[in-house]
Amino acid sequence: MGDSKVRRPSDDGSKAGASKAGEATTADSGTPGARSTRPKGFDLMVMLAIGFAIAELAVRLLGLEPTTYPPHRMLETADKRRGLECYPEVVAGGLDVVDLRDSVIYSQAVEHGFTGAQLDGALENHTPHCVLFSYNAHTRRDTELRVDARVPSVMVIGDSFTEGAGVPEDEVFPRRLERRLQDALGRTPQEPWQLAVMEPRAIRVWNAGRRGADQPQIRDDLSRFLPLVEPDVVVYAFVLNDFEMSEEHRARQQYLNDLVMDRQRTGTPDWKLPRWLGWSALVRAFTARGRLAEETRRTVDWYLGMTGPENADGWARTQDDLRAMRDAVEARGDRRFLVAILPLLVGDEGGYPFDPVHEALLRFCDEASLRCVDLREALGRTDPRRLHVHPVDMHPNAIAHARIAEALEAHVLALLDEVTAPDEEVDDAALDERRERIEAREHRREATPGEPSE
Repeated sequence: MGDSKVRRPSDDGSKAGASKAGEATTADSGTPGARSTRPKGFDLMVMLAIGFAIAELAVRLLGLEPTTYPPHRMLETADKRRGLECYPEVVAGGLDVVDLRDSVIYSQAVEHGFTGAQLDGALENHTPHCVLFSYNAHTRRDTELRVDARVPSVMVIGDSFTEGAGVPEDEVFPRRLERRLQDALGRTPQEPWQLAVMEPRAIRVWNAGRRGADQPQIRDDLSRFLPLVEPDVVVYAFVLNDFEMSEEHRARQQYLNDLVMDRQRTGTPDWKLPRWLGWSALVRAFTARGRLAEETRRTVDWYLGMTGPENADGWARTQDDLRAMRDAVEARGDRRFLVAILPLLVGDEGGYPFDPVHEALLRFCDEASLRCVDLREALGRTDPRRLHVHPVDMHPNAIAHARIAEALEAHVLALLDEVTAPDEEVDDAALDERRERIEAREHRREATPGEPSE
C-alpha cells in the first residue's frame, strides 16, 4: 500500500492518438512541411502555363510580331514598253501613281497592254497602288536614245537604283540631275510638252539604268548605248550588288533579304517553324526576330566578301569591267567617265556596315586612275529607313534620289568643263569653288514646289 502513482495506459494512448491525428490533419491541410498529394513539379508547371498564356496574349495585343506585307508586284506588258510596280500602300505622289481599284485606271491599263490576269493578280495580292513606268525600245526609262548635237549630254547607267524602282520618273536622280544642270547652266528647263522649235535644253541627261542589271551586263550595255547617244559624260551609278561573283560566292546568298528587297517579311512566312508550334504568336515573334537577325548577318558577311579572298576572281573581273568602261568612254579624248559609288540604305547604332567595301573600291579607283565619287556622306545623314521606298523595299525613295542628284552636280559640271576646255584641268580647288556656288544657290532658292522634304 504505498504512495507510488499508478500510470494509466489510457493517458499515454490518448496523447499518442492526438499526435497522430494532428499529423494527419496537417498533411491534409497542405500547411508547410506537409506531404503533398499533387505530382512533383505541378505548381511550377501551372505557373509556367499561366506565364506563357499572359505572354502570348501580350504579344498578340501589342503586335510584337515583325510586320509582314504582301509581296510587291512588277507588271510589264508583253512588248516591255510599259510597267506597273505595285505596292500594298501608296509609296509616292503625283500623276505617275495610280490605284487599280479605280475602274477607269483598270480599263486604261488594259488598253495599254496589261492583261486582266496581271491586274487581277495585283488586286488579289492586295497591292493596288502602282507606279507607272514607260520604257524605250532598249527597255530603258527614257525616250528613244539618240544623238542631239545641239546640247551637251550625260548618260547615267546602272541598275534599279538608276532606273528608279518604286519612284515616279520625274523624281529619279537622272531627271533631277538634268534639272539641276540646266539651272546651273542658266537655261530654262524644256518640258516634254513644249514645242521643239523653242529653246533647246541646256543639257540632256539620259537614264540608261535597268533593274536587275549588274556586271558584266552593265559593261556590255554601255558599249551598245555609246554610239546611240554620243554622251560627253558617262556616270556609272555603282551599287554594291553589281560585282561579278564566283559561283561559290553567289551560292552563299539565298536572297531572302539582300538589303535591297526584304523577302523574309513578305507574304505569310512560317519562319521555319513546325506546324504544331506555328499557332503561337509568342513563338513566331521570338523565332522571327532570330531568323531576321541571322539572315541579316549572313547577308552583311556576303557583301563584305565581295572584295575579299572568297570572291577574288569576281573582284578581279569587276575591276576589269570598270577599266573597260573607262577605256570605251574615254577612247575619244573629248569624253569623261565617272563612277558614283552608291551605298546600300542600311545601318544602325553600329554605323554603316560596308565601309570596307567602299574603301576597297576607292583604293582601286586611285590605283587605276579612275574618277570615282563616294556618296556615303550624301545619303548617310538620315535614318536609312526614311530613305526607303517601302518598309520591305529598300530602294532609294524620292528624298534619296534628290540627294544623289545634288551630290553629283558639281562633279558632272566639272567634267563638262574639262570636255569643253580640255587644256584646263579642273583641280580640287575649282571643284570646291563650284560646290560653294551650288550651296549658295541652294540657300537663295526658295523651296521648289513638289520637291521632297524631310
